[in-house]
Amino acid sequence: MKLEGKIAVVTGAAAGIGRAMKEKLLEKGCQVIGIDTGAEEYEDEREISCRGDISDADAIRTIRDRAKEKFGHVDLLINNAGIQTVAPFEETTIEDFRRVIDVNLTGTFICTKLFTEIMPEGSAILNVVSVHHDVPRLNKFGYDASKAGEAMLTKETALALCKRRITCNAIAIGAVSSPMNADWLDDPEAVAHVKANIPMDWIARPEEIAEAEIHILEDFADLCTGSIFTVDGGRSLR
Repeated sequence: MKLEGKIAVVTGAAAGIGRAMKEKLLEKGCQVIGIDTGAEEYEDEREISCRGDISDADAIRTIRDRAKEKFGHVDLLINNAGIQTVAPFEETTIEDFRRVIDVNLTGTFICTKLFTEIMPEGSAILNVVSVHHDVPRLNKFGYDASKAGEAMLTKETALALCKRRITCNAIAIGAVSSPMNADWLDDPEAVAHVKANIPMDWIARPEEIAEAEIHILEDFADLCTGSIFTVDGGRSLR
């Protein structure tokens, strides 16, 4: 897939992996619609930056219509936005759990449902999941459960859209030095513990994950669908 000239939507585009991916797509010659609850609202010839919550269907529908008015269609959808809560099981509230599921899983479905309405044949969806969609850990119940759901949603979306020649794949990431992991990145002992479970002793930068996403889109998105590409330094092997 040649990315130059493609119209791309990136959720969670204001920080971390989403921001890095937005910048990579712009470098590749794409026009980008970025969505984030913390986004600064602006628009120019190549980019629309939208403040919005992906779990809010009305807000996403408005952004979809704005993208259609400006660009006519969308070729790429990068479902990157996500949140997490970190707490022991006894302290994880039902409300916190539900909010994480609403954003990470339902929000991904909402964006996929609405943006595929303006995606032509040959388009591609890439979902950002986690190696923890099938590698359990403590204290991140909503996040890991939502990523398990996203992994299956990726496969079912791929199956549903085959006849329209729209592919849907996922990238399963390991430890990344992004704002979402601020709960342990500033703690040397925690970083050492994380690295001890990564055979390649590697915590990825957001730009490295974005580069892997670009590689998937350019080299595999027109050949593979329903695939989950693992980029984790070997974390899932432990």
